[in-house]
Amino acid sequence: MKKYINFDKWDNPMNNNDNKKKLNKLLDFLYHHGFDFYYGYDDFLNKWNEIINDIDKTAQEKSDILTNYLDEKWGLYDGWEDVYNLLLNLLNTE
Repeated sequence: MKKYINFDKWDNPMNNNDNKKKLNKLLDFLYHHGFDFYYGYDDFLNKWNEIINDIDKTAQEKSDILTNYLDEKWGLYDGWEDVYNLLLNLLNTE
């Protein structure tokens, strides 16, 4: 799994350094808990950008959507709550 991302290819001005740090913290957490994307990594990055930049959603809604997306696509098994709580903590600092 890619642990860190080259963001140079992204033109969206909403992709600020804070969002990049949050994503890297999530990816690091997932990596250390044995999670691997196997396929669809770019799909996840697109979903991340779509949700993280949606100003109409709360941190709870964003956390729920992203956690459910990861679970549906790759399966989080017993780690669903851990991922949700991490995302909630990261996104509540907005």
